[in-house]
Amino acid sequence: MRHTQARWDAADAEIGYSRADELIRQSETAESALLDDLPQTAATSIEGILAKLKVVLRDGEHWEHPDDFPWPHIRSVLDDLARHHKYRSGGDRDRSVNR
Repeated sequence: MRHTQARWDAADAEIGYSRADELIRQSETAESALLDDLPQTAATSIEGILAKLKVVLRDGEHWEHPDDFPWPHIRSVLDDLARHHKYRSGGDRDRSVNR
């Protein structure tokens, strides 16, 4: 048994599996803490609102099927807000007047 463990430890040290696994766990913990803080963090700009929606969308789609309600609807609202903001901020000046 010790020989098997020694081989595992040597291979682990060589490829860095345990270290990578620990870093993944740390990043997941940090991500979870940030997600927990998101509802209490006020957006102060349209860019902040867009960013918050994008975070919710990305995290939700990660855990659920991205084509199920409400994810397509949230994507649609996010796209509408981004398009509206781009137009209002002058980022779409060549837009056709006849809509």
